Amino acid sequence: RDSTYTLLQGLAGNADTSPEDGRIMVSELGRYIQTQFPKLSKTYHGEVQYPRVYWYDEDFPVAVR
Repeated sequence: RDSTYTLLQGLAGNADTSPEDGRIMVSELGRYIQTQFPKLSKTYHGEVQYPRVYWYDEDFPVAVR
């Protein structure tokens, strides 16, 4: 559940950070998930989990706000 929540929050715009341009890039989403998911897993399950995030080649948008 935490992983789905983190992904959806990122796609909703929370991952749009660098630059903040209305597009959610693969790299932005990956960074968002890598920073937010460990916090959620610690808070709600008592232990930190670290997601593995991979992307290759070009960065591209996965969502537009």
